Amino acid sequence: MALVRPEAGRATITEGPGGLRISIPAKRRASLILFVPVFLAFWTVGIVMVVRQLNTGRQGFNKLFLAVWLILAVGFSVPLILAWLWNMLGSEIVRVSAPSLTISKSLFGLMRTREYVAADIEAIRSSPYQEPVTSSSPSLSYFGLTGGNIAFDYGMKTVRFGVQVDEAEAKHIASLINRRLGREAAV
Repeated sequence: MALVRPEAGRATITEGPGGLRISIPAKRRASLILFVPVFLAFWTVGIVMVVRQLNTGRQGFNKLFLAVWLILAVGFSVPLILAWLWNMLGSEIVRVSAPSLTISKSLFGLMRTREYVAADIEAIRSSPYQEPVTSSSPSLSYFGLTGGNIAFDYGMKTVRFGVQVDEAEAKHIASLINRRLGREAAV
């Protein structure tokens, strides 16, 4: 019988005089890593063929249709490429200090940061994310772009982070944040 050792989490947690810093790399999905480049290679062939067809100089409905298709094809490709890059290189960075909690999504050093006043944060907890039934973008959670298994209440809104973090790690992170803010863990 083989002994199973506990796994370490994905997050890198450091604590210093400026506060608690938690870096959570995006969860690598083999299906995305392999499928998206192959799909985009074929998709690019289609785009090149449409561009060549548009350059023939013929006019009419076909040219209009192809131009609209080309715009939509490129428009579809950009978010797919960004999702693939996020999957490969993205990370969430959470900083906790007495006055605030900041959550950043970082890709190539570019960050989208949201800052929350610590005094207005309530009930930091592990809360497994479930895609809302009415969601218009259910696939975004698969790409790791929405949701999160750690939540807190901020006013009349629930804020989520820790995208695709396992439940045990989410509990650990929530406990560390609660401790850093001098609070008891939410039930």
